[in-house]
Amino acid sequence: MWSTDLAGLPSTYLATMELDPARDEGIAFAVRLLAAGVSVELHSYPGAFHGSEIFAPLAAVSRRAAEERLRALARGGEGGAPDRAGRPGMLSAWKAP
Repeated sequence: MWSTDLAGLPSTYLATMELDPARDEGIAFAVRLLAAGVSVELHSYPGAFHGSEIFAPLAAVSRRAAEERLRALARGGEGGAPDRAGRPGMLSAWKAP
């Protein structure tokens, strides 16, 4: 069941692959989050497919996707940028094991 109220969720990093069957759902979710006032960082990787980072880890698009995700996680681990309501960024409460 889909939630109808996304307000109050933390800022979100979302990546989609151009040839992923779930691409449109991911983009639609990002748009719903934005409409609810959630800060969203959306990346779409042209020519990539679902699982491309596993099947083609040395491809330029796979490396770029991995690097951008790691940078987003690093920003989130430091609190990340607050969203429009002033809430801390993604993973702000996350603590390394």
